[in-house]
Parts: sequence; structure tokens; C-alpha cells
Amino acid sequence: MGRKILILGFLILGILFLIGAVQIYANKKAEKNLQVFLNRLGLEGKTSYGRVNYSLFKGSTEVENLRISTAQGITTVEKVRILKISPNNLKFSLIGISSNSEDFRGFRKNMEELGYREIKINTYFSGKFSDVKKELFIEEWRVEVPFAFSIGVKMHLDRISRSLISSLMESSDNEESIKELSEKLGKVRIRSFEFIFKDAGIRKRLFEKKKVTPAEILQTLDVYLERNVKLDSLFREELHKALKEFLTKGGTLRIRSDPIPPIDFQTFVLLGILTVQSEDLSEFIYRLNLRVKYLP
Repeated sequence: MGRKILILGFLILGILFLIGAVQIYANKKAEKNLQVFLNRLGLEGKTSYGRVNYSLFKGSTEVENLRISTAQGITTVEKVRILKISPNNLKFSLIGISSNSEDFRGFRKNMEELGYREIKINTYFSGKFSDVKKELFIEEWRVEVPFAFSIGVKMHLDRISRSLISSLMESSDNEESIKELSEKLGKVRIRSFEFIFKDAGIRKRLFEKKKVTPAEILQTLDVYLERNVKLDSLFREELHKALKEFLTKGGTLRIRSDPIPPIDFQTFVLLGILTVQSEDLSEFIYRLNLRVKYLP
């Protein structure tokens, strides 16, 4: 009997030791992932935070009450979820973002005028990098204002190095550094690009505030484009159809670019400047192979 009790005691101690070891590992893993994450975003030394948890089953790290101090103000994030973090992969979400910065105060004021309260933002990011092919895939970069709207970007770039990505995350006022960075960035090519705007309630509130109908807005846009912007007939028809559906029904508006061949940033910027000067979008649309589509 005594032997059984002794064995049971050792068993319990072993289980408690294992649980403790797992907890220590999880805590260290969570802290390490968080520090790597903050360093990757250029936020090291600018933050404070509450509880940090690591899930062994999901392989994810959760951080509560992240506080970021910058020259523009203090930004708080209720919850950070780091789902993937490695040299070639990054996937995370920031839930409940608010700030006392001037830009955010202005944004909050505009949203409050539309009847929104407790203005907070969520953002979601998922990206991966290929060292071999020098390619960056931004699979999702979405900013969401609950019950209002979301804006998303997807992108596929090539001729981009890891050092350039790191440099872009760092802020520098050095003129030579900025010039060198611009030259390197100019050689990066856009293989595909997608911009997505999804209505989640703001459309109707805007109509009510401005006291206009979807048909009136569409007519105003058509007149403006006809008088001020040169477009080829196919793209104009595509744009008109997509805008009509979106303004009438809500849903999602998607603009996608699949340039053939891929276009480098230097050419992209030059095209943009020429387009603004000439007010002729035809060449820009053709070179970027732009398409507009409405999604329910």
C-alpha cells in the first residue's frame, strides 16, 4: 500500500514538473516571439504591454494591451495575435486599435459625425518572402473599421531583397540613406496588385448625411470623368458598371493590376506623374493591365 502511495506521489510530482516546464517554455516562447515581432515592425523600445500568452496547440502568441509611444502620440492595441513568425513568414492581427494622435482624432471625429461611437480599428496581415526568387507575397493587408468599412491590399513583388524590406521598416532622416533606398526600391517590380474596398454600413450613412442617392453620385462621377479624365471605352464601361452595383447594393469593389511584363516602381512613378500632368489614364491603365470588378 505504502509503495503504491509513493509511486502515485512521484507520478503527481512528475506531472506537476512537466506542467511547470511546459509553462516556462510557453512563457519564454511568447516573449521571444513578441520581441521578434516588435523588432520586425521597428517598434523595439517604444512599447509596453500586459499579459503575454503562447498556445502550444495553435502555435500562436497573444498579447494584451499593447501600448506604442511615438512622436505622433500614443497608440493602444487591445489584443495582438501573432499567428506565424519566421524569417520568411509573418501573419498577425491587431484588434481594437485606438490613438490620441492628431490623425486618429480627425478620423474619429469624421466617423462620429456619421453616428459611430467607440471608434476602433482592426488590422490583419499575412505575408511571405522567398530568398531564392527574391519575391514578396503580401497575401492580406486589411484595415477594418467594424460596422463601417474595410480596405485591403494584396501584392506580389519581385527583385526585392531581405535587406531592402528591413530598411523600409526603419525610419531614417539621412539624405544619402533615403536616396540609396529610393534607388533600390525603384528596381523592385510589381507582378500583381489588388485593392479591395468593402462596405460594412458606411455607405448608407454617407447617403443619409449628404442627402443624396446612389444614382446622383454615379451621375456626378460620370460627368467628372467625362470632362476631366481620359479613359478608354472598355475601362470606362467596366468602371461604370462596378460603381453602379457597389453604390446601389453595397458589397465589395475590387481594382486589380496584372502588368505584362511586370512593371518596376521607377516606371510606375513616372507613369503616375505623366498621368497626373496629362489627365489621361489610358496608358496607365493599359500598362498596369487594370481591371475593376464588383463583388457581392
